[in-house]
Parts: sequence; structure tokens; C-alpha cells
Amino acid sequence: MADFTKANKKILELGEFSQLMRPRKKNLYKMGKVTGTVAGGALVLSLSSPGIAAALGAKGLLGTVSSGTAISSLTGASLSAASMAKLGGGGMTILAATGAGIGGKTGYGLANAYLKDIPDYQFSLKRAALNDSGHRVVVVNGFLSEDDLDAHDWYDGLSQHYLNEPLWYLNWEAKTLSKLGSLLSGSLMSRTLVQGGLGGMAMMAVGLASNPWHSAMLNAEKAGALLAEAISRTEGKTYTLMGHSLGARVVFFALQTLASKGGKKYVRHAVLMGGAVGNANQNHWASAARATSEGIFNCYSERDGVLKWMYQTANAGLSTPAGLVPVPDSVEGVTNCDFSDLIGGHNEWKANLSTVLERLGLGKEGLVQVDEVPTQVEEPEDISPVLDDE
Repeated sequence: MADFTKANKKILELGEFSQLMRPRKKNLYKMGKVTGTVAGGALVLSLSSPGIAAALGAKGLLGTVSSGTAISSLTGASLSAASMAKLGGGGMTILAATGAGIGGKTGYGLANAYLKDIPDYQFSLKRAALNDSGHRVVVVNGFLSEDDLDAHDWYDGLSQHYLNEPLWYLNWEAKTLSKLGSLLSGSLMSRTLVQGGLGGMAMMAVGLASNPWHSAMLNAEKAGALLAEAISRTEGKTYTLMGHSLGARVVFFALQTLASKGGKKYVRHAVLMGGAVGNANQNHWASAARATSEGIFNCYSERDGVLKWMYQTANAGLSTPAGLVPVPDSVEGVTNCDFSDLIGGHNEWKANLSTVLERLGLGKEGLVQVDEVPTQVEEPEDISPVLDDE
């Protein structure tokens, strides 16, 4: 169970978050059931199973799809896909909570509830700073390949950027993201299109919707809430958040959670690349932007086949991803950046990260010419004691 004696404590660095959240004793949790948890005054609903979402949809509790068809009238895979899409696209799974609760007892309880569904959630320091400025860079993956597991691609892409800032990597849902990475590899996508055309792609999307895709979509929201919780417990730090694919979704929901708290702006910039998050809800985007001091960069490519076919099909057409098309220009604090000339596919963002940052004008602020790059940290450093909230 959660150790609420630590509920109001602060941390020096993100790497201490796991220690802060360590429960009094290990519990066994049953997966795939609806659980209402009261955590410091907030009611949390765990909806990690597509079967549960389908049950809610069949009961008529989730409304209609974009065409106006009642979700309760659907059956089988269509019911599961539409129900999970409605939940995954609709926002946080916190039914009643105040944003001011993050960083305190309420946030601590919520974080413990979410960690049950993402047990591998952990921050790892991947690169120290040449001259620590007090600013941190946090990178978040979406689909994973074997080459991504140790964040070498992020490290390489940032080899000439943010050298005065420690580089932190957020690990979440590695097993599911690796499975998705394999399913959505370029070779498999190509074979699916050649052999089955768009019909084959649609069938593949239905298969994804039945479990790994929507589990990852939903857990990305929880991972975002946890990221906000961790950030809000640090003192004297500011952040640049970067996310690719579902990792951009994590960052987006972290910003929304931080915005609900109000007050201090912990995040300077957020860079979303190939974001698996809907583009149309201007209120949600405006809210996320308010959590930053200098805005969100929505980096998209109209040539992203994964988002063009898989995201929209698996989400029953309920939303169009911001990684494929721009966010409405009227949203203050969001800058749309079209990289269609550079990015020809969903998995090309990190390989071109240096060029992306050059175009955005990020990561070189305050840097002087250096002869060496900070070395990559292969093993986690010892963490300092968790601080008391004085």
C-alpha cells in the first residue's frame, strides 16, 4: 500500500521519484478490473482493459462515434475499438481531482494508483551536463525498436544540443511499446499494404485496437500524470520535454496536468514529434500550452503513414493526430512546424533530431564552443535522500 508518510516530500532529481513512490509493502494487483480508488480525496477509475471499455460502451455510457452511430449499437472488435478510442481520446481517467493536488497527498495517491498499471515507470539519467544550468531535458519514447531501448538514438540526436543540461530518459511500458514497434515496423507496414491494401491495414488496426494500442494510449495519459507529479516535486529546476509518437502523448498529458495546478511554470519548452494525440480540441491544447513559459512545438509530417492509417483507423475516426496535421492556428502558445520535407515516415524523427532542433532554434542557448560532449551515463547514479517538505 502507498506510504503516505512521504506524501508531501520533495525530490532533488527525477531519478528519486521511484524511491519516493516505493510502497510500504508489495501488493498483488488483479489486472483487467474496474477499480474505484479514493486517494487523498480524488476518485480514480482504472480502465486498463479493452473488455472493460467495451462493457461501458455496450451500456451506452460512452455516447457515439464521429459519424453519430451509438457505440452501444456496435459489436465485437468494432465495439472494443470504438469504446477504447472514446476513452483514450477523451482525456484523463481522473474522475474527480483538483489540479492543486499534484505534488501533495492527492497527487501521491493518484500516482500510486497509476503505477500499478505501469510498474516499469522509471527515470534514468543518460547524460550529465558540462555546466549544470538548473535546466533539465526529459525525453520520452513512443514505439520502440531494439535500438531504442537504451535511448542511444536520443543521445546521438542531442550530441550537439542542450550540453549544459542533464539528459533524462523516461522509461514506461517498454514491453508494450516494443511490441508495437515490431508490429509497425516499416517492412511489416509495407507487406500489409502490398498484400492487403487499405483493407489489410484496417484489419491490422483492429488487431492493434484489441489490446496493445489502446492499452498504450490510455497508459500514456497515466504516464503523463506521473511525469507531472514528479516534476512538481522538484525544486529549483526547469524542463524541456521532448516526446515522439506515444511519448508526445505522455508529454501532452503531463502539460495538461501541470496546467491544472496553476502557479509556477516548470516547463520551458515542449517538443512533440509525430504526436499520437488529437489535434482538434483547442481548449486542451491551450491548457497544455499554459503550462509552459515559452510554448509547445507541434512537429508534424503529412507523410507519416503510421499516423495516417493506423492511428485514425484504430481510433475509429474519432480524432486526427497532431503528428500528421497542424493544431488550429488560433491556439496561443502552440507553434506548428511542418517537417514533411524531412520526415518521410513515423520512425524517422529521432534520426533527424539534430536537424529538427536546428530548425526550431533550440538547444544552443548559452553554449560556448566545446571540444568534448558530456559522456553518456550507462548505469543509474546513486540517488540522494528524499527531501522533507519544510
